[in-house]
Amino acid sequence: MPVSQDILQVMLKNCDNRLERFLLMLVSDLDGRHVKLADMDGSMVDKVRGLLRYQSNPSSKAELLKLGPNTMKSYFEYDSSRRDNNPALFASTKGDRLSDQELLSMLTKIAGRSGLDFNEQSLTLQSARAAQNPRLVSKGASRDMFYIHGIVSHPLRRQIVELLGDEGPLGFTQIKNRLSVRVGTLYYHFDTLAGIVTQGPDKKYMLTDAGRDIYAKLHSAEYAQSGEVLSRSLPSPSSMDRVGRILVPSPLIDALRAGSPVAILGAVLVLAIGAFLVYQARLETLVLLLNPSSLGLVLSPTLEAVVLEAAFFGSWIAIYTVSEAIATVLFGRRGEHLVLLVGSAYCLIPLLLFEGWWDIVTNITLPTGVPALTVSRIILVILQTWSLGILATIVARVKGLRLDKSAVIALAIAYLSILIAYVGGV
Repeated sequence: MPVSQDILQVMLKNCDNRLERFLLMLVSDLDGRHVKLADMDGSMVDKVRGLLRYQSNPSSKAELLKLGPNTMKSYFEYDSSRRDNNPALFASTKGDRLSDQELLSMLTKIAGRSGLDFNEQSLTLQSARAAQNPRLVSKGASRDMFYIHGIVSHPLRRQIVELLGDEGPLGFTQIKNRLSVRVGTLYYHFDTLAGIVTQGPDKKYMLTDAGRDIYAKLHSAEYAQSGEVLSRSLPSPSSMDRVGRILVPSPLIDALRAGSPVAILGAVLVLAIGAFLVYQARLETLVLLLNPSSLGLVLSPTLEAVVLEAAFFGSWIAIYTVSEAIATVLFGRRGEHLVLLVGSAYCLIPLLLFEGWWDIVTNITLPTGVPALTVSRIILVILQTWSLGILATIVARVKGLRLDKSAVIALAIAYLSILIAYVGGV
């Protein structure tokens, strides 16, 4: 039977009773073998071994067919519901043996409800218009199946649509608990489902008219058929997604969300090493800017160390505070505060590299003859860009924002750094 298991499941949902379900499963297992369904008796089914004894024609030798576990399950359900003593495998509610024409008509109707064709000659089910190129949209379809697959391509988005379609409006916390997902993850997928999922006056999430249409199509054979075609041509992740995974590997995000001691220890090490290096290299930290410090001219070494290290920690807190404020106020992404606090420390890693570089070049002369300050400025710009990329990726993954929105937050941090430097006359 040249249809997938997904389509078969859709067809089973379109069966009206146990007889139809067993008939459909049996034809699926027969897979085009020529048999007369009306001539089959219940004695031909070996209930213990799950075998069917059948003959292609009266003069041929009997053959054995192994029936699938789901077919046997549907057989037992059908057999237990019968109240007649007719030895026929298929009988009507009155106990009369069903004719071939009645059984074939039954299969044709099941196929028709599911948007398929049933070949009565070969006893096979197949996609409608199988001889033509596969169609992703049937005539009269109200939604492009490519669009639907794009929207619900992620399992969680499909679960959201099905949950709201099955149960109606639900609150954010109810959905979060039912699906066992993080706040940021759920916000991200709600953002993607804009126009399909909306909030009512009571702040509960519900499906829009388009969402209800998509919910209905998720349970249609048309959707299952188009999935087979679309799965062979799904686009690979975008270059931006690939860059994001390189900047911040998924295991790190998973560790941050899980509150892993390793992730927390990593953030502590970044902050500790950074605080040590800013004093060692005598650099002032202005959010994401680093400048040579002149505090040593007016402060004792001990006090200078305290000020430089405090500025480094203060910059980390400033990055977190601005990121959290914009994500919450501008984009409505609440929650995951501690995860973002710890995660934002990792965007300082490129600055640690510059601190180490500066500590070295201030004591040597570059062989190229180019002033160390000129080279250092170029390196700092590159490393700052790297830091902003890490920050944007972490905010996007933790807060459930698209990367273009989290990039706005990263640019705000960059602007803040420049503003502080300008006001301070650096």
